[in-house]
Amino acid sequence: MKKYLSCPLAIMLILASFNPSTANIKSKQFDLKCNLLEDSITYSAKTSTTISKDKQKVTLVGNAQFQCKNFKITAHQIIFDKKLQKLYAENYIAYDENGQIVKKGVSGEFNIDKKI
Repeated sequence: MKKYLSCPLAIMLILASFNPSTANIKSKQFDLKCNLLEDSITYSAKTSTTISKDKQKVTLVGNAQFQCKNFKITAHQIIFDKKLQKLYAENYIAYDENGQIVKKGVSGEFNIDKKI
């Protein structure tokens, strides 16, 4: 006779073994209009804000927000790569300049091209 784990216990074991950094999940990619040289950029986070030694990456964790002239992204975590001009966001909502939701998702990669 086979024994099965109770549903809540099975879910807990699956979640405990899940590692999002190694999961094979492809994020969606979007283009956003932002001129990094001219537009005012603001960002914040409740849990932590970390800047890399070379000052090229900013990591925002916990109620993270990144705002530029034409858009705003709120997420659990946002990584802003200045060199590549990209944002990576987890559990995000992207808004246009009028505050309208344009995208929602679990994982997203956003191109910020100053030429747009």
